[in-house]
Amino acid sequence: MIQNTVINKIINKSYLHKKFYFTLKEIQLLNSNTCFILSISGGQDSLTLLKLIYDFADIYNWKILLVHFNHNIRCDSRQNANLIKRLANKFNLKYYLYNYDGIFTEEKARLWRYSNLINLAINKKCSYILTAHTLNDKIETLFLNLFRGSSLQGISTISSINYIKGIIKIIRPIINFTREDTYWFCRCFYLPIWLDLTNYKLDLKRNRIRNEILPYISYYFNPLIYYKLSDIIDIISKENEYLQWLMYSIYKKIYNFDNNGLNIDLFDKYHISIKRRIIQFLFKEQFDIYLNFEENSKILYYLNKRNYTDFRIQDKQIFLFFAYEWVFIRTGVYDTTKNIIDNLINEHHICIFINSYRSIISKKIIQIFDNLSVDYKIVNLFKNDILCEAIKIYSNSSIIPQIYVNGKFIGGYDIIFKLYSNGKLASILK
Repeated sequence: MIQNTVINKIINKSYLHKKFYFTLKEIQLLNSNTCFILSISGGQDSLTLLKLIYDFADIYNWKILLVHFNHNIRCDSRQNANLIKRLANKFNLKYYLYNYDGIFTEEKARLWRYSNLINLAINKKCSYILTAHTLNDKIETLFLNLFRGSSLQGISTISSINYIKGIIKIIRPIINFTREDTYWFCRCFYLPIWLDLTNYKLDLKRNRIRNEILPYISYYFNPLIYYKLSDIIDIISKENEYLQWLMYSIYKKIYNFDNNGLNIDLFDKYHISIKRRIIQFLFKEQFDIYLNFEENSKILYYLNKRNYTDFRIQDKQIFLFFAYEWVFIRTGVYDTTKNIIDNLINEHHICIFINSYRSIISKKIIQIFDNLSVDYKIVNLFKNDILCEAIKIYSNSSIIPQIYVNGKFIGGYDIIFKLYSNGKLASILK
């Protein structure tokens, strides 16, 4: 009862206190004894977040760690950092300062900040990182992603919560506040805003969107543009979540996790939007490659041809091997077909190279290995003249099929049939 009275007293301090409280309640963040890392720049948005989280901290016994990143690109960077330190002392909070000494680009600086935040969270066993992104940031990012030619997934990237490594949550609790809200809040509570003059440099794309494009749209088209576009982003985000769920449910049905093969017959039955998402997901999960639209389209083109091929994506060589209804996607920095063959025969205890599933000899070979109840890998050389010639050179034998056990060439059909007939094949395959 006493706690409720104190809470009511705090949320009645301002309309933003109330909005902040119900936002935390909605995302289930009103837990006691929670540790929060706050990334603070000294601008109006981060000071608003600091004041709000601090006002509720005593009630819920929250531990707050204050972090400031000094990019060393402004002549007043040190004074800015000192202001944050004084604020940390005033609020009696632990303060961490990180100094950037690399060549500055927006993307490198962003990755540097998040890397340090995540490492600090892990070291301090803190599950929540709070950032002061606002509705304006959300809309600016929308425009940046649109201009880059982003997908639906890219358009809906800024959300109130992101999960990192399964245990750390990056929370944006004032994502539905506007900059007008935070400016009013700082003036109302006499918070010392540090003005960052680099926010007005129009050679930075985000600044031009912030200071020219969006004010123009707001004035001439719709003064509620931020709220309207935010609604659109939320709708797109929910639809994207559903499509990702649908994609993954299909992916689990058509991808063989034992041999890392994709059933190309089933894959071809789905809509192009699902196929693009499957390829995007597969390359991210299996090879840690983030495909752009052109790269995704290139892979789909080669999959549609259903012939062995190799090509470059970013800094990696991609190899597509087709075996009946399966396609096996491999990646690496292989320079010759010898490396491809080495990779295939060493990946599998038994590797069988055939010229076609329709070949009578191939069928007999497969029947022999099925009778022995052993696991094997089939590589179909049909329409793959390059690999077919390479395997003959590799083994110094012109026969096809070819059978390899533990990376060693055993022989073709005649030898396998002879070993099978006299009962010696089973022991060789062990």
